[in-house]
Amino acid sequence: DDLWTERPEVVEGMEKIYERWVKDFDIDGFRVDTVRNVDMKFWTQWATALDAYAAKRGRDDFFIFGETLSADPSVIAPYVTEGRLDATLDFPLQNAIRGYASQGKSASGLSDVFAQDYRYTTDKANAYNEVTFLGNHDMGRIGFFLKSDHPGAGDAELLRRDRLAHELMFLSRGNPVIYSGDEQGFTGAGGDKDARQPMFASRTADYLDDDQLGTDRTHAEAAYDTSAPLYRQISALAELRKANPALADGVQTERYAADGPGVYAFSRTDAKTGTEYVVAFNNAEAPKSATFATGSAGMAFRGIHGTDATVKSGADKKVTVTVPARSAVVLKAAGPLAQPAAKPTITLHAPDPGATGTVELNADVAGGQLNRVVFAAQTGNGEWRTLGTADHAPYKVTQAIDADTPPGTALRYKAVVVDSAGRTASATAASTTGTPPAEEVPTAASRDYAVVHYKRADGNYDDWGLYAWGDLADGEATTWPETHPFTGRDAYGAFAYVKLKPGASNVGFLVIDKDGNKDVAADRTIDVTETGEVWI
Repeated sequence: DDLWTERPEVVEGMEKIYERWVKDFDIDGFRVDTVRNVDMKFWTQWATALDAYAAKRGRDDFFIFGETLSADPSVIAPYVTEGRLDATLDFPLQNAIRGYASQGKSASGLSDVFAQDYRYTTDKANAYNEVTFLGNHDMGRIGFFLKSDHPGAGDAELLRRDRLAHELMFLSRGNPVIYSGDEQGFTGAGGDKDARQPMFASRTADYLDDDQLGTDRTHAEAAYDTSAPLYRQISALAELRKANPALADGVQTERYAADGPGVYAFSRTDAKTGTEYVVAFNNAEAPKSATFATGSAGMAFRGIHGTDATVKSGADKKVTVTVPARSAVVLKAAGPLAQPAAKPTITLHAPDPGATGTVELNADVAGGQLNRVVFAAQTGNGEWRTLGTADHAPYKVTQAIDADTPPGTALRYKAVVVDSAGRTASATAASTTGTPPAEEVPTAASRDYAVVHYKRADGNYDDWGLYAWGDLADGEATTWPETHPFTGRDAYGAFAYVKLKPGASNVGFLVIDKDGNKDVAADRTIDVTETGEVWI
């Protein structure tokens, strides 16, 4: 029941099918499911052909994004850089936002995700294209995550955390997507079918006992309430973005990340007008202040969201911003950035000799203001190809070197920096390719997750969870009797999953209830060199 996507006639046939849909229905783009289950070369050819077809029909804004379940940008970004999709569903950011807004984790989790935005850069795309979200029909809703992370929490606390999560999504780079019902406070009891509540009145018993945030309504009633707390807050965020386009597509520059719960801040700067916005978040239980640099000295910043305060940067360009507990603030500069005094200079760093696979190219830039760096590469005597543009430090891009490139092939690079005054500087660098490593037999190192499917005769999974140990990724281990919930539902029953560390080989697990009572007394193990899923 599968398609042989490695065969040229299959790829060409799929191109024609989707081209016909574009022609007949004037489609704006496609959301592609489970892209990781298809070979990369298929996506490269298919997406390139569709882009060209749409462009011929005057559709330069045609948009294709794909789904691949991983919280690691290095895993999903190649579907943009090599597969030529315009974006992916941003699972890494979803995971980081939940960690910060719901679980009270360090701001460094957000910082780590945004620091890898360069991985998405190509000649036609970048991280600003990423499709951002807080939950979905497979994994569950943000409301469910909040209730799972804070059992027994009151409505006011859950609403506050929910609002903070949406503020993070709407005010950072990317294309935010609301899962219908989240704006009405839907929570659900898990993933898959437990997260697919309708907006209209339901008779489904499993839905009728779901809590909803900010209301006493049940799913027995239709949910189209434009006065619902989350609806009003999300609507206000959308209006804020519309009125201040830099909050949607302005250059995002990190300014501060607390080492632990606290403030996370960045600037969003309008590349055309030079207007800077300071955006700061706080996931702590009390107000927090932070001092950090901006782009201007002696500039007043007036609150336009979350505060009406005005702060002024000093001669060192720094401001001190206070953010209320579990909230966000946005402050807008009174004027544009000053014209840079010094013209930009640039130094380019090529990958080390012997380069294979995906390599990184980076540049050091001094001087200028709102600098953009364009990177290009030549392999052997081939044509020069634009790798992409970086609009903030660190100025980096990636290059995928074809596996069939002979060892010792010359790699030539050039980078050009342009500042806000239009002044330029350039640099070159060079390297050579190496011998790609022999293809290894897939092991656990190629697995990101271990999945345990669980079936109970009574169908009650709410009180049970997965307690795991062994080769788990950092942060995945829990303290007894805390567990990973069975958030997913399928035809077998329910399932839970844990993220694995690189090179994982063995994972032990138990199914226990909230009091630590075991479903089966004996410890169980998964040899993840052989399989990533078990059914019990």
